[in-house]
Amino acid sequence: MARYRINALSFIDNKLVQEGEEIETDATPSAHWEPLDKPGQKASAEAAAAEAERVAQLQTQAAAVQGAAQVLAAAGIESA
Repeated sequence: MARYRINALSFIDNKLVQEGEEIETDATPSAHWEPLDKPGQKASAEAAAAEAERVAQLQTQAAAVQGAAQVLAAAGIESA
């Protein structure tokens, strides 16, 4: 299990964790968990990479929707 210092009030593993507390968990870390050991650093890096990929996919989807709206507007069709 990885160790973290929690930097914001959080609900983790069905418990309310106060800012500054240290925990040991296998849960996916969030950005406000400070890793305290190598497993935590690795999990945090993996979580950050996954979040970056998710954001990139959302941006691609948003661009596709905007493009479709422009095509509809050019054709004189109102989009909802």
